Order: sequence, then structure tokens, then C-alpha cells
Amino acid sequence: MARDITEGKRAEAALRQSEERYRELFENAKDAIYVHDLSGRYVLKPRRRKTFWLRTRRDHRQTLFELCRARDLKYVRTNLCKKLDEEGETTYEVDVITKDRRRVPVEVNSRLIYENGQPIGVQGTARDITERKRAQEALQVYSRRLIEAQEAERQSLARELHDEIGQY
Repeated sequence: MARDITEGKRAEAALRQSEERYRELFENAKDAIYVHDLSGRYVLKPRRRKTFWLRTRRDHRQTLFELCRARDLKYVRTNLCKKLDEEGETTYEVDVITKDRRRVPVEVNSRLIYENGQPIGVQGTARDITERKRAQEALQVYSRRLIEAQEAERQSLARELHDEIGQY
């Protein structure tokens, strides 16, 4: 008895190629892509060492809550519970602590993963928004300076008008 396995071999090759493309995308993404269970233990994180949240090789076993500043824990837990109550994605900003103990502001976008209708975990991305925060701060400084310059110009103009009218 003989069976043609050509189609099966093609399907296996296509599956391997698709998995490789997915792995490359996942491993080389600028944003941190992750999956964690409902207790916050990471199930899937990028393996590359450049990921901003990893401190050591063993940190792949960290939980979501160990990466956040103590004052942000309640906020993170609230957003995790919010996912259980509401459908869809949640987006929020939080600071994580890097391997060199710096604070990095990140934007977290995540949603629940379901299996047989039951939530089993969370998948999402965390984007380093340090540059965006710096740009916002610079914009606020320039805006404040502009308002101060406008007010100084108004005062100068008011003094000139007052002095000229007084002379007449």
C-alpha cells in the first residue's frame, strides 16, 4: 500500500515558514509583546536581551507586578480587573523599572485571551513612550514661555498706551 504525502509535506513546510515569520516579527518588534496568565506570570515574552523590561536572564520568570513601581501596582491591578469586567482592549500608561533601575514610561495595550469561553490570560504590547513624554514636556515649557511672552508684551503695550495718553 502506498500513500502520496506530497501535500502533507508542503503543508508542513508552509507551517514552518509561517511560524518562522511570526517568531521573527515577535522577536524583533520595537514594542514589547507579551502574554501573561491571570496571576500576572509571563507565559510568553521576547527572548532578545534588548527588551527594556528584562533585568537578567532569569527575569523571564518575573511577574507583571514585579516590573512596576510600588505606587503603580494598584493602578495595574485595576486595569487587569477592568479587562475581566469589560470586553475589548484596555490602554493605559504606567512606569516599569528597567534592568539598570531606571523608570521607563510605557503605554500598555492589552486584551484578555479566552479558552472555551473562560479568560485564561492577557496578551498585549508595551511601548516605550519616553520620547513622547519628553516632547510633551518640551511643548508645555514652550507653551508656558509663549504665554509669558504674550503677557509681557501686553503689559509693555499697556504701559506705552498709558504713558502716551498721560502725556496728551
